[in-house]
Order: sequence, then C-alpha cells, then structure tokens
Amino acid sequence: MKRCSIIIHSVTGNTFIIADHLCKLLREGGVDARLYRVEDPDLHILANENERTNEFLEDLLAIPVVKNEKLLKSDAVVMGCPTYFANVSAEMKAFIDGTIGYYGTGDMNGRLFAAFTSCGGGLDDAKKAIAAMNTWALQMEMELLPVEPLIHVSGEEGGIRPSVEFGGRIGSFADVILKALS
Repeated sequence: MKRCSIIIHSVTGNTFIIADHLCKLLREGGVDARLYRVEDPDLHILANENERTNEFLEDLLAIPVVKNEKLLKSDAVVMGCPTYFANVSAEMKAFIDGTIGYYGTGDMNGRLFAAFTSCGGGLDDAKKAIAAMNTWALQMEMELLPVEPLIHVSGEEGGIRPSVEFGGRIGSFADVILKALS
C-alpha cells in the first residue's frame, strides 16, 4: 500500500480541517495516509488569545509531530500551512530547514509532492507560499503533482471555515494524488 504523509502547521484550525478531510479521502481511496504536524510551542499561548485556535487545540495536539524519517517512508508528501507575508509560516519553515540533511543526497528523489494553504485574503500571497513549498520539494528532487493550487481564503483572523464547495476542491486535489499513487 502506498503511503502519503500530510504535514501541516495549523493555528486557527483551517489547515487542519483541510488536511483531515484530505487524509480521509486518501484513506477511502486505498492510500495509507498519515497526518503529522510541525512543532509549534506557541499553540497553547495562541489558544488562550484566540477562540478559533482554542476550538481545535486538542485536535491539533493529538496529531503526532513529524520526524524527518517519515519523509523517507512516504511515496507522496503533502504540506499545508497558513500563508504569512507571502510565505510559509515560521514553524513550517523551521521544519523545511531541518530537512537540510536530505539535500543533495537523492533520498527524496522521485517522491510525489503537493501543497496547499489557507490565507487571509491575498491570493497572490497564497500562491507564493505554495511556490515556496514547491521550491523545497524541487530542491529535494521530488516530483510536483499537477494539481490546481488549493487555496482556502479564511478571511481576517481565520474566521471563515472551509465550505462544502471547498470540500469538492479538496476531493479533486485528492483525486490527482490517488491517480498518481495508483
């Protein structure tokens, strides 16, 4: 069975909602999909300050923190995080930076890759965040999947949750991954 690791950073829960739905769709399609999160020591602090974060805090903390070795066990990797200043979150960047040991080794060669993001409103900024994750994957000699950019617009402070319509877009995203892994 093919394995897909979905690695996320989520603060308000929107990235988590997307990743959780994607994980379920991939499992239904016969893929060993596993959800991981990057380390974020500030989640408890954020949960005290933001009700949206607090709403999903227990769900987020229940997700195992990703270890670099999980990448090597994956046939496909999907990354998702909030868009901050036209880039990935600091926590996702820290994870990416921590994979430097695989750069130039060929260990990641040929693994499939896709990315998604949730943003406050700037679609151009969101596309740049996805491009940053894609650039990492290309540097690791991974194969980018031909997916439409999966961008959730969450509005100010992440208040707009993914809709049923957006769930259909997640389904199309999952279909591309499933087809590539078959």
